[in-house]
Amino acid sequence: MTDAELLETLTEINRQLDAVVEAAGWDDSGPEAQRLIAESEKYAVESRARSAAKDAAKAEAKKAAQKDEAVKKRKANAAAGRKYTPDDKDIENVLREALRASQPTADGKTYQIFLGSRSRKQQQAVRDLAAEGYLKKVGRGGASMYGGSRQAELYGQQSFVITDEGRDRLRDILTAKGEPFPDEKPKPPTKPAARVKVAPRPDAPGESRPNLREARAGSSSAASRRLAEARYEEVARTSRGVVTAVQEIWNHLPADRILSALQGESGLAILNAVTLGQLSAAQGAEMFVTSAMLSQGAASSTAGLLVPSQLAGMAADGRSLATMLYMPGITTSRALALGATPEQASVMGLNQLARMVATTITDTARTATSVAMTANTSCVAYVRVVKLPACSRCIILAGRQYTYSEGFKRHPKCDCGMEPMTHDEWKSRETAQSPEDLFKAMTPEERRKRFGTAGADALENGADMGQVVNARRGMATTTTGKKVTTEGTTKRGIGAKALKADGFQKSAGSRYERVKEARLMPEQILKQAHGNRDLQLALLRKHGYIT
Repeated sequence: MTDAELLETLTEINRQLDAVVEAAGWDDSGPEAQRLIAESEKYAVESRARSAAKDAAKAEAKKAAQKDEAVKKRKANAAAGRKYTPDDKDIENVLREALRASQPTADGKTYQIFLGSRSRKQQQAVRDLAAEGYLKKVGRGGASMYGGSRQAELYGQQSFVITDEGRDRLRDILTAKGEPFPDEKPKPPTKPAARVKVAPRPDAPGESRPNLREARAGSSSAASRRLAEARYEEVARTSRGVVTAVQEIWNHLPADRILSALQGESGLAILNAVTLGQLSAAQGAEMFVTSAMLSQGAASSTAGLLVPSQLAGMAADGRSLATMLYMPGITTSRALALGATPEQASVMGLNQLARMVATTITDTARTATSVAMTANTSCVAYVRVVKLPACSRCIILAGRQYTYSEGFKRHPKCDCGMEPMTHDEWKSRETAQSPEDLFKAMTPEERRKRFGTAGADALENGADMGQVVNARRGMATTTTGKKVTTEGTTKRGIGAKALKADGFQKSAGSRYERVKEARLMPEQILKQAHGNRDLQLALLRKHGYIT
C-alpha cells in the first residue's frame, strides 16, 4: 500500500467513525465504534512507522551531507593555508559586536573591533568578513610587544568597522531567526498570527446593563435579580478584559521560543494580569452578597469577612497559577514538534490560554461568592443565573435553587453566576427563568447550535429537555479527592499563620518548608462540612479565607 492509499484509508475510517459516534450521541464505547478505532490504530501504527523511517533516512542524509561539507571546508582551508574555520555563530557574534561598537555613545564617539583577545575561529571570521566587504579595516596597528608592525597586524592589532553590507547581512541573519535588529525598536505585528475573538454578550432587545448601585433600587425579588445580573456583567467584563490583555502579550511571543519567553518578563506579565483579574473578581463578592440580603429585607448578619487576596494567585484546583499558565506554552511547543506551522501552534496555545484565563476568573468570582454567602448567616441558598448564549448543560440548570454550600456545577469557560437568597425568599421564590423560558427566547439557529438539529426538533415537539441533553452527553471519568492548595503555606504565609501550624516539612526539590497539615480549598470545606454552618465558618477561618 502506497502512502497516498494509506492516507486515503485512514481518512475513510475516521469519516466512518465520526458518523458512528455522532449517531450514538458522541458515545464511542459501542462495538462498531471500538472496531473502527482498533482498525484505525492498526493503520495509524503503519503510518507512524513509515514516517519514522523517512525521518531517520532524512536525518542520516543530513548527517552525511554535513560530514561531506565539513570535509570540503577542511580541504579548502588546507589549500588556503587556514587552520580554523568559523561557523555561523562566530560570524553572527562578530557582526553583533561590530554593530554595537559603531553605535554612538552618549558623548557621540564610535569605536572599532580588534582581532586581539578573540578565539582563533572568530579572528578568522573577522578576516573572512573583511575580505567579503562586510567589515572594513580602519587600523593596521603599530610596533608592539610582538615586534614590528607586520607582527602586530598578524597578532591582532588590526581594527575594523561594520559596513552597510555588514548591517544588511546581520539583519538577514536575525530576521531568519525571528529576532529584531539591535538598533531598531521591535514593531508590533500589523496582523497578529494568533487572535481569539473576545466580544461582549449581546443584550436582549430593550435591556440595558445594570450595575450594582443602580440594582439596589427596588425591593425583594426584582432588586435581587438586578443585583445578580449586575454581578454577572461585572465578572464578565473583568474576564473579557483580562483575556484581551493576555492575548496582546501572547501575540508578541515567538512560537519557536515560547517556553523561554514565558519564563521571562512576558510570562510574569500574563501571571500579573490574571492575578489582578482574580483579585478584582473576588473583591466585589462581599458587597454583592450583603446588598442581595438587604434587598430581600434581611438584616446583614456577617460572621466573618472575606479575604480576597487569598483567592488570587492560585488555580481553581489548588495548584499554582503560574504552573497552570505555563501549559499553553507546552501545547504550542508540542504542536510545532508535530509539524504545525508557527501560526497554527500559536493559535492552539492562545485558545487554551484564553479558555484557562476565562475559567479562572469566573471560578474565582464564584468561589468568593460562596465564601461570602457562608460568612453571611442570612443567606441560606442561591439560584443559578444563566444568560444567553449558553450551552445546553447550563440551560437545563437555569433558575435551579441550591443550598448556599452546595458546589457549583460548571464546565471550562462557563460564565454562569449566582444569586444569593434568604430563607423567606427561598421559600416564596418561583423559578426566575426556567430552561423552557430560555429555550423559547433562543433563535432557531441558536437552538440547533446548542442542542443539535435532532435535539432542537425533539424539544420543539415537547420532549423533556433534561433527557435530551443527558442522552447526548459523552462519558467522562474524573479524578476525585480533596481539593487542597499549597498557596500561603510557607512559614510566613497567611494560610500557615491561620492554621497555627506547629510543624513544617520540606519536600524533595522544594525551596521552602510548608505546613504539614493540608490547606483545604473553599469548595472542599463546604463539601465536607455537610451543611454544618458553624463547622464551615470554623474551617474557613482556620484556613485563612475569612477573619
